[in-house]
Amino acid sequence: GNITSIRVTNTSLHAVLDVSKYDADSLKVTVIDQSIIVEGSHGEKEDTYGTIESTFKRRFPLPTAVPPESVQSQLTADGHLTIDAKAPEPKQEGARPIQIKVINTAATEQKQ
Repeated sequence: GNITSIRVTNTSLHAVLDVSKYDADSLKVTVIDQSIIVEGSHGEKEDTYGTIESTFKRRFPLPTAVPPESVQSQLTADGHLTIDAKAPEPKQEGARPIQIKVINTAATEQKQ
């Protein structure tokens, strides 16, 4: 679960992790409260020196303005896990256009 890039602001989080050593079904992304938890594991695998077993767990705090339900993740074929979370765009409540009424002041002045 090596981080290849991360960008955090007050309203968003974008992280990319290299998880190429793990199968898609051995990865898990969970949101608990205001934290994103990424976990991965693989059983024993052979390498040039014998066998290796590996697990990782990484926790990212969500920015305060970012709701937990906005978290999304995707995994590329080459093993890059992208996690994105973003605060909703602020609504402009109470804003409404006001029609401008055009009056002919010349006609009003002539009547007087």
